Amino acid sequence: MEVSVQKATGFPEGSILSIRAGQLRRQGPIACPKAMSFGTTIMDANPFKVDVYAPLASKRVTLVPKTESYSLCFEGDGGMQLDLCVKEAASTNGASSDGVVESRQARRQKAAVETQDYIEQHKLVQFVQNLMQSVLAEKPADPFAYIEQNMRAARATNINSVPAALLSPS
Repeated sequence: MEVSVQKATGFPEGSILSIRAGQLRRQGPIACPKAMSFGTTIMDANPFKVDVYAPLASKRVTLVPKTESYSLCFEGDGGMQLDLCVKEAASTNGASSDGVVESRQARRQKAAVETQDYIEQHKLVQFVQNLMQSVLAEKPADPFAYIEQNMRAARATNINSVPAALLSPS
């Protein structure tokens, strides 16, 4: 199910639309051009509740690593103050965020090694560099047809038997 605002008039600037559909809640600017997606059917969206919130106060905070406590004082009536605790969330599998970063880095490293092996196995860098050198040296009237012809030749014969002129520098 998706909900989109077709028209919103008379609300204060900065108002926030909050929609609850069943157990899911979505929030965003009231003038948001995107639809709110709930991943449920209309029949499963009850209770369906719409709230509009207007901002009372606003404050920007620069988050500092290893600092968890922030005390915010807002201007306006009543001396509004808000104390926050901001910290990294523990991952769901019990690993620290450092472990998640390390895991991500390990996956990227593995992908990079596999990509490099693939490029080397098929001699792609050597072939493409030499193909470009050949195009620039020959300056054919239709460089794309020339490239296509050489690509077809490489594909048909296997890169290891492509003419040496395209595999070795001129």
